[in-house]
Amino acid sequence: MRVDKPEDLPRVRRVTDLIYRTFGWRAPQFPRDFRAIEGQRHSAKLPDLVKQHSSFDKFLANEKVFSYVIPNKDRVNYTTGSS
Repeated sequence: MRVDKPEDLPRVRRVTDLIYRTFGWRAPQFPRDFRAIEGQRHSAKLPDLVKQHSSFDKFLANEKVFSYVIPNKDRVNYTTGSS
């Protein structure tokens, strides 16, 4: 789900409301101010990144990764270039 303007927050709240009601978690509090963050999305083989950087932590630091998701055991999708 892409969230890049304040008008998108109601969609995010619907998803988080469903999650916290389903699992009994506390609802997250969103900040009053909204600011979009631009970046470049990448996708790579996880074992290759670990081999190249010697650890996943070093990969995150070296590439200045803002966010990432591991959709399966062999792949990582990540965003860099945010300021």
